[in-house]
Amino acid sequence: MPTMSSNQSEEIGETYAEDTPLQWALGDKSKVKILAALLSEKEHDVNISDLSRLSGLSRSTIYDHIGILQDAGLVKKTRTVSNSDMFQIDLDSEGVKHLAKLEQFLLAQRLGLNPDEDEDEGEAEVELEAAE
Repeated sequence: MPTMSSNQSEEIGETYAEDTPLQWALGDKSKVKILAALLSEKEHDVNISDLSRLSGLSRSTIYDHIGILQDAGLVKKTRTVSNSDMFQIDLDSEGVKHLAKLEQFLLAQRLGLNPDEDEDEGEAEVELEAAE
């Protein structure tokens, strides 16, 4: 899926989570923004400050919701670096797999692609990789 990397979003002055398929469908809720931000950085773990910047939410709002997302099995704490907890979307979670598939479906639909077509029928699959 074409997504904006955190560096690209900084260059144009907006947070990644401001305009994502999940937000289009589910609204501006904080958890949606946190999940969209973590999906945009799925190969990397991020600290609360990075997550705040990526999501456009305050650090206190991130702290209010990150535990709930962990309890739901969608986010995992990966390590602690200099007293700062690092978090990542849990790519092994069935819930995250469905969430990523939903985001892929919504983006394809928004781009006017037929999200129901099989890849075997020659339709291009929208990748969940960040645009480079």
